[in-house]
Amino acid sequence: MTNSICLTNSVGVYRGGNSGRIDIEYEQCIVCVVGDILKPGIVAEILKTVKHFNVRMISMGAGSNNVTLVLPQSQKIKVLKTLHSLFSNQQISNRYPCLQT
Repeated sequence: MTNSICLTNSVGVYRGGNSGRIDIEYEQCIVCVVGDILKPGIVAEILKTVKHFNVRMISMGAGSNNVTLVLPQSQKIKVLKTLHSLFSNQQISNRYPCLQT
């Protein structure tokens, strides 16, 4: 199989050219923060809030409405509660009314 990818049962078996390697990580989840997040300082507040978690990936789409985080499934509830606390914080919601919950 030259220059092609073959995944067998989604367990990370890769055959192909010199493109690289595929690693599959199980037990991960996606948390998406949606809102008018491109106002100055909002993304910094989000990243500061999740810095103690094992965030595997941070992604911002082409639009200005969300930040997506990938992290272990075991940390999902705690991250959601932590982010909710951030957005419920009166000082934050006064500075960034778009983040009110």
